[in-house]
Amino acid sequence: MDWSALIPQYVQAFEAYTPSKPDDILMQEYGCRFLHRLNNNENPFGPPPAAADIIRRFPPEKAALYPSGDSYALRQALSERFGLDPDCFLVGNGSCEVITGVIKAFCEPGDNIVTADRTFAVYEWVASFSGVEPRLVPLADFTFDDTGILSRIDERTKLVFLCNPNNPTGTWWNRSRMQRFLEQVDNRCIVVVDEAYREYVDDPDFPDGYDFMRAFENVVVFRTFSKMYALAGLRVGYLA
Repeated sequence: MDWSALIPQYVQAFEAYTPSKPDDILMQEYGCRFLHRLNNNENPFGPPPAAADIIRRFPPEKAALYPSGDSYALRQALSERFGLDPDCFLVGNGSCEVITGVIKAFCEPGDNIVTADRTFAVYEWVASFSGVEPRLVPLADFTFDDTGILSRIDERTKLVFLCNPNNPTGTWWNRSRMQRFLEQVDNRCIVVVDEAYREYVDDPDFPDGYDFMRAFENVVVFRTFSKMYALAGLRVGYLA
């Protein structure tokens, strides 16, 4: 069989990501008793007590049943918490699935996305694996370069990904910088603001992505329960 005739060229060119081995295997190989995966940015304190209690009380027999296909109860809770319509929310298997969903929804082969060269790598990976060009703009002083990003937007740009605060550098844009950037984009493409780490910033000038989503029709916001809420193992990310 000629596999090359069946597999798109952009898939053939994709460099596979190889996950690290399970913790117990690595500890055995290196002869250590403790392993902390700093690359995963996992919360060392574990889930909040209320969440841990619900997990403990989960009836095992329910593992045989499919969950709600649209995460109905969670979307209702998010609606009450943030004052948005439940239909504004899409829940995914972690942020990775909602990233994939957005790229699949807006892009086709030959389109491009624009983001930073040192940020959450899944934006780039999903785009490349979908035949979409990832345009990577170098960070400026460890933060997203708004001028550089704007210069790479053209008629085939469908998405701009802004990680705010940025993973892994921790830098962030304040309200005025985000406002100015969105005004300069001027609805030419969708701007995705990934706020996976927003709860770790307590500066009053840190922007709320939902405020910009209400003000600009081309803004999508990602959030997750993996980081501050320490539920990475449950894989719950969502967009609005």
